[in-house]
Amino acid sequence: MKVILIVAMTPQGLIGRGGSLPWHDPADLAHFKRTTAGHAVLMGRKTFESIGKPLAKRHNIVLTRDTAWSAAQLKRFGDSANAATASRRAPDDPIPAAAHGTFETADSLEAAVESCRRRGEDAVFVIGGAQVYAAALPRADELIVTWMHRPEAEGDTYFPEWNKADWTATPVANDAGLDIVRYARRV
Repeated sequence: MKVILIVAMTPQGLIGRGGSLPWHDPADLAHFKRTTAGHAVLMGRKTFESIGKPLAKRHNIVLTRDTAWSAAQLKRFGDSANAATASRRAPDDPIPAAAHGTFETADSLEAAVESCRRRGEDAVFVIGGAQVYAAALPRADELIVTWMHRPEAEGDTYFPEWNKADWTATPVANDAGLDIVRYARRV
């Protein structure tokens, strides 16, 4: 199973501002949605809170060591770790449960990856924040980076240091003018 980090960042590594993205780019958001739909996504608690709900059409795993927070979220969104069709919707909601996205919490990166393995996932996409990227980077198989060439962007959160020499870069076809590169770890 692959561990893939997906991130939009400036050449200086800027990824966030005040708990949000430092830009709004519909084309990049569409790329993110297409790339991660149907897969497991792994994020930290702060990233999840900035989104506010599980991402649709994905199995959402939130890393947290706060058991009270975890219990409250599982009550709110349902413990769907082992039931891909578990529902947190009204009985008359015509949208299939899988369209809403499934949800679970994990207390470590290892536990999250093991959960994905048990579910038969072929990949887990790490979607942030900075602490989760830093924890996952040493075991990442791939990085998918949208390079945001925005000299005016300001923020306070950065992607961890990484050595591009350890990765083989493959440009992804220009997606609505986005500079997207897939990096595979050199063996």
